[in-house]
Amino acid sequence: MTAQGWRSRIPTFDLVTAIRAVHALVDTGALPKHSDLGSYASFNTPGPAWLMLPSTLLFHDPRLSEYVGAGLLHFLTLLGVFLLGRKYFGTWCGCLAVVLYGLSAQGLWWAGSLWTFGSPDMFIWLVYLASVWVTRRDGRFLAAAIGAYALGMYVDLALAPAIALLPVIWLVYRPPVTLKPLLALAAVLLIVWFPYLRFEAGRSFVDLRSQFLLQDIHQSHVSRSWCDPTRKLKAWPVNARATALYARAGAPARAGAPTERPVSEATRSSESSLVRLENGLENNFRDRLLGNFLFTRLAAQDAIGIVLLLSVLASLVLLSVTGSARRAQDSDQHRTQSRLMSRVAVGAVVLALGTWFVLRQLVFSGELPRLARGAVAILLLGGAALIFSKFTGITDRLLKRVGVHIQSVEQARRRRLLVVAVAVPWLVLFAVAEPGVPERFLWLLPLQVLVLAAFFTVLLPRLGVPRPVAWLAQALLVFVFLWNTFLIPRVDAWRADGWSGHDAAEVRAVDYVAADLDKEGRGRASIGYRLFIYPFMVDYHSVSSYYKVGTQFDVLFNYQHGIENTDRCAEGVSPGDDYRIVQTRPMNEQGAPINYFKVPLENRFKLVRQIGTYRIFKATQKGS
Repeated sequence: MTAQGWRSRIPTFDLVTAIRAVHALVDTGALPKHSDLGSYASFNTPGPAWLMLPSTLLFHDPRLSEYVGAGLLHFLTLLGVFLLGRKYFGTWCGCLAVVLYGLSAQGLWWAGSLWTFGSPDMFIWLVYLASVWVTRRDGRFLAAAIGAYALGMYVDLALAPAIALLPVIWLVYRPPVTLKPLLALAAVLLIVWFPYLRFEAGRSFVDLRSQFLLQDIHQSHVSRSWCDPTRKLKAWPVNARATALYARAGAPARAGAPTERPVSEATRSSESSLVRLENGLENNFRDRLLGNFLFTRLAAQDAIGIVLLLSVLASLVLLSVTGSARRAQDSDQHRTQSRLMSRVAVGAVVLALGTWFVLRQLVFSGELPRLARGAVAILLLGGAALIFSKFTGITDRLLKRVGVHIQSVEQARRRRLLVVAVAVPWLVLFAVAEPGVPERFLWLLPLQVLVLAAFFTVLLPRLGVPRPVAWLAQALLVFVFLWNTFLIPRVDAWRADGWSGHDAAEVRAVDYVAADLDKEGRGRASIGYRLFIYPFMVDYHSVSSYYKVGTQFDVLFNYQHGIENTDRCAEGVSPGDDYRIVQTRPMNEQGAPINYFKVPLENRFKLVRQIGTYRIFKATQKGS
């Protein structure tokens, strides 16, 4: 399903750096030093380039560069989900969680893309190996867990908050810490990370500081790196409002994939109403809480997302309590407990509302410095954790009153590790993630899905729900997950266009120009582009020359046809172009780019072919 229609897609512009790096590795043996530029104009770790190595060795078509590595990571994620599910909840729960995540919109997208936002595969293995560390009380598994985390960070540094769960697990369970395996791991990781660390040392570690401190290092006066600094980006008016909303968080990816890209200050100033709308949503914590559950194609998407979210939160509470049969108590004790529980409940509500108010007014409003906002958020979320512990106590007492037995004390103690593994990174992200980027939370989804599966397979029957009703609820859950924005369109496309699909218009345009050059016996030419882009695609040219208009076209020319484009201008055109590929209108998709350089065609160009929304012009005489 993930690879269906691969011919109709072209490499993502952000992966051009990794594609070129892995080809350099194969051709010359040069080790990849970094990957693409992230949200803060800082270089990411080179993990995606290494993951492209199997596809590059097997296929010459750059459109297939991601599938083998991404498929392997997806398999590792599913295996980790199954092993965790079987260990804590039984085989059926593990199988259900595998189906839910494996065929979810995010899971299927991740199975075919190395355009990463965190590393859910290594997060799952971090949790699984930490659980083995606790149960076997063997310090070598701590080293293995840290190794999984470090490899995940090598793919994408967005996984950074996951490490917070290890000290919490140690405080709760006190498993042993062995020094020798950690020293051996440090030596191995130093070798793996050495090319990136050496590259960063040459840049005074500015990229690492940028990503860990959430600091934008985007350069001013970026147009100085252009061939013509006087050129200005224009905007296509169609769908401008919808595109601006998406462009603020980033460029769209295939089939609903998430992104994270900044836009220019001019664009931001023109979006003040949309920014206010997004601020209102984030003040209600929608991005931080609901983002991972808004994937279904069903009409009541928000309502379904809220039900799934509440199920996850209920699971975290119920997995922390035992419950038991009601014990004989006199009426005075009942009344005393009732009053106590009422007071605690009222206090919890007041604290929750106070926390929400302070978070809204101080932390997410931007009025405090970033460091102060982070400190306040962490302190307040520590208070939220205390509220959670009080609430679990209330829940446990209520379950005891009604005689509901959830699990034994030993099971609660073991399963509490999963509660920690979900709650701790979630709270850290809730406190420190920048506003308006719900994609930061995506790598939590596999573990959230496992907890959700446990709610429907283990906890509902324990709460007295009849088994046929629980089975029906599980069937509805599978339906909700499978009727998503990725799976259904791919099934429809498979039925209409076959598994591989048809070549995209961009590919056919490249093939036409390549065939024309082949007739002339030429292996290089100056090929210009007038395409619709996101502003960062030219703004980042001052940092990396791989960011330019038409960079994904250059990859197709280079690695599919062996043709070198000598036009290196950031804005995509130069006076000496032999060909011009012109996009006549933006893609008819939500979030499609609408910015372009309005460069007039000289009289020396003539139209030779139109393919879809692309017109191909060829120079009749040599330009200056």
